[in-house]
Amino acid sequence: MDDVSIPRVESDRPVFLEAIVGALGRVPLWLVFGLLPAVPALALSAVWYQGMHSAMHQRVEPGEQVASLTAPFQHDHGQMLQILREGTSSALLYLGLVAVLLGVFTAGGWLQIFLERTRGHSLRRFLYGGARYFFRFLRVAVLVILLLAAVEYLVVDSAWSAWVDRRLFGVVDGDVEALASESTALWRTWSLEAAHFLLFSLVLVWGDFTRTRMALQDASSALLTGLSSFWLLLRHPIRTLRPMVLIFLVEALMLAAIASAAVPLNRGLDTSSTLVPIAILFALSIAALLGREIFRATRYHAAVQVTADLLRKPSGDPYKQSLGGPGGPRYPIGDDDGDEFGVSL
Repeated sequence: MDDVSIPRVESDRPVFLEAIVGALGRVPLWLVFGLLPAVPALALSAVWYQGMHSAMHQRVEPGEQVASLTAPFQHDHGQMLQILREGTSSALLYLGLVAVLLGVFTAGGWLQIFLERTRGHSLRRFLYGGARYFFRFLRVAVLVILLLAAVEYLVVDSAWSAWVDRRLFGVVDGDVEALASESTALWRTWSLEAAHFLLFSLVLVWGDFTRTRMALQDASSALLTGLSSFWLLLRHPIRTLRPMVLIFLVEALMLAAIASAAVPLNRGLDTSSTLVPIAILFALSIAALLGREIFRATRYHAAVQVTADLLRKPSGDPYKQSLGGPGGPRYPIGDDDGDEFGVSL
C-alpha cells in the first residue's frame, strides 16, 4: 500500500466539527453547486404556473382553488392537468439521472479541494477535480445503485419475509393480520424500517469512503477499492462511522428546524396571505438546498481526514535511521538535506 501524503491538520476539534468548519469556509462552491439543482425545479414550476394561470382566468372565483383543486375544476381542465402531470413525470425521470451525474461530478470536485488544501482559484480546481474523477466515480455510482437494489430485495421483497417475518414474528406470506397483537405488528414495522434505514445508510457511507480512497491513492478500480473500503469500515467501525453519524444528526436538526418553520407557513396560506410567507417559504427551500450541499462537502471532508489517518504509514523506529550512544545526540544516516552532521555508510 502506498503512503498517503496528506498533510495532517492539527486541531483540537473533533473530526465532524472540523469537517463542518472546513465545508462552511468554501462559500462560493456550495453557493454555486447548491443552487444549481434549483434551476430545473424553477423551470418546471414556471410551466405549471403558466398552465394554472391560464386556467384560472376562465370562470374561477378568487381564492376558490387555494386549499386544493375542486372536483369541478379538475373535470373542466382534466386534459390540461393530465398533460402537465405526464410532462412532469417524464422530466423528473431525466432530471433524476442528471442529479445522479451532478452528484458524481461534485464528489470529485469536493475531494479535489480537500485533498489539495490550497487557496485560490477554488472553482477552477473544483471543476478540474469533477472532470478528473468523473468516470471513476461513475463506476462507483453504478456499484452503489446495485447495492441499494440488493438492500431493497433483502428488506422489502421476499428475503425479509423468508428470514425475519416467518422466523421472528411468525408472519406467513406477509399476512400481518394474523399476528397475535397490534404491538407485535408495530415492532415488525419498526424493525423493517430500521433495517432498511441502516443498510441504506451504510451503502451510502461506503460509497463516500470508496470515492475518497480512490482519490487518495489515485486508484482506478472501483471494485477493488470498494472491497478495500469495506474492509476498512469493518476493521475501524467507530473511527469511520462516528463522524458520519454526528454529521447526519446535525443535518437532521437543520432539516427539522426548516420543516418546523415551513409547515405552519404552508398550512396558513389563504386568500388573505401576502407575498411575505411565500417569500419565506422560497428562502427556506433555498436554505435546504444549500444545507444539502454543505453537508455533502462535510462528509467528504471527514472521509478524507479519517481515511488519510488510517492509511498513513507509521514513521517507524527512529533509532534504526540514526547513530549515537545511549542518552547522547543521534545523527541521521544518509541525510540528504545538507546537514553536515549526517552519517553516510
